[in-house]
Amino acid sequence: MLYELYETYQLFDFEKDYITTRPKFFLNTAFVESSDTIKKSLNDIIKKLRLGEIGPDKSQQLYSELLSLPNLTEEETFFLTRLNYPYLKPKDTAALIRAESFGGDSSNLVVQLNDEDGNPFLIRSPISPKEISRLHSLFLESNLIVNFRPEHRFLVALSERGFIIGGLFYEMIDEQTVHMEKIVVSIRYRKTGISESLMSEFLKRLKSEHIQYVTTGFFRPEYFYKFGFKVEKKYSGLVKEL
Repeated sequence: MLYELYETYQLFDFEKDYITTRPKFFLNTAFVESSDTIKKSLNDIIKKLRLGEIGPDKSQQLYSELLSLPNLTEEETFFLTRLNYPYLKPKDTAALIRAESFGGDSSNLVVQLNDEDGNPFLIRSPISPKEISRLHSLFLESNLIVNFRPEHRFLVALSERGFIIGGLFYEMIDEQTVHMEKIVVSIRYRKTGISESLMSEFLKRLKSEHIQYVTTGFFRPEYFYKFGFKVEKKYSGLVKEL
């Protein structure tokens, strides 16, 4: 119901001009009966946003840190996750876990989806160099020569048993632009919708992080056209505006 209200009254657009819209909405609805600790923490974040002391990225980090508060109810955990990631629907199976991920991330959003055959799989950031190595192997198995650099970030798909079955990597160009390098799915799991789900989840996450443009090269352009990418000479490749 809260999600429908947010969409009905176009609060997603309202956020662009009034940065405190989302935390104030959640504070006065989902967390109205929560502990004083949660309320005070959210009010502090709202105040800092209003005064310009923090931006969207820092506020997301602070929302994630609230998950470490003791005695959180299942409902509070549910809404904290959706406060942090606006694109999540109520029916989505997702959890925001506190973990030391590869690259130094302090939180990791894990989303469970189903492929076209109904088999569940997970999408999240990698949590160890071993997972990055397995992703690199998938690219090599697909005859794609790639070089991972320290500035690269990753998103991976895992089977129900926890094996890396796909992934992509990208890097930040500036505060508004991300360049995506390549995406791959294990041969065994192709043509089951995993690639499309991985790409869609990637774009949703970027949008929730207030990224405006995603660029990529001309490798497999017909694939990227399906997601709204267009040829743009300025970027010497394809670009999608989020």
